[in-house]
Amino acid sequence: MLALTWRRNGYLPQSVSESAWILMLALYCDWDFHEAHSVSHLAMAAGLTDADAVRWVLWLEQQGLLDLDRGQGPAQVESVRLSTAGQAAFDSIFAD
Repeated sequence: MLALTWRRNGYLPQSVSESAWILMLALYCDWDFHEAHSVSHLAMAAGLTDADAVRWVLWLEQQGLLDLDRGQGPAQVESVRLSTAGQAAFDSIFAD
């Protein structure tokens, strides 16, 4: 149901796997959204491989829904947290 609401509101295009919203839901529900968490921990919570989680985390950052703390490499991500826009997206869904 939440995935459909996100699609209707334009947060997730029809072509995007629900893995993207599952990652965000894990951040929203399981942790304090102000804290940063490792991609590996997030992947485990969402039931994804680390490689899939990194791919979706990078995409969600491009959409403005996640904030990342980057490591030394170009695709290396140290930690992840919901952005203000990501938090607002969930708040608008749960407000209904």
